[in-house]
Amino acid sequence: MDDDPAGKVCETVVTLAEQDRRRDGTLAGSPAGPESASRTGHDCPVRIPPLDVVVRVVAALREQGLTPAIGGSGLLVALGLADVAHDWDVTVDSGGTAGAAAVTAALDGAGIRYREDSERGGIYATGRRYVLDGGDHTLDLLLDFAMYGPDGAERLPTRVSGHWRGLPLADPAVWARAYRLLDRPAKADALERWLTASS
Repeated sequence: MDDDPAGKVCETVVTLAEQDRRRDGTLAGSPAGPESASRTGHDCPVRIPPLDVVVRVVAALREQGLTPAIGGSGLLVALGLADVAHDWDVTVDSGGTAGAAAVTAALDGAGIRYREDSERGGIYATGRRYVLDGGDHTLDLLLDFAMYGPDGAERLPTRVSGHWRGLPLADPAVWARAYRLLDRPAKADALERWLTASS
């Protein structure tokens, strides 16, 4: 008889991650060097990239009057829905050309290396995407996060829903929708269940 609820939770979150990684063909292997941590509430170890660069990015954007938030796998780990985040996804609503200039000014002022890698076509309708060098990991900074859905481009607004380890967390409802549009139902389902349980 198995009376180890923490073990069951670990198994569930690993299965969730594996479902989407199998779908993406990225099940085998993971980047080396993520920071190990312990998730509150049970003994599953979690692995996240180092916090130093993402903390600097968030601080630099805030100094420019912008409101960033952490989404993607970092949000899932923060909510206890996954064990591993390989990188950080940060969204921010730039407010147009002036806002985009404020974002690059923030990165330049903080001495953070980046390159623009905006994806054109496909499902992504995000205004701009910057890839930041985190040393042993990357950080995606998404300005005016958006994707194409059945009715055209859908804005996925940046809304801060809470904080974890000093990082502002994105709205789980927004990321549930993003994962639906990305055809990653396991992650969307997990966020939707979390929202239902939290309401």
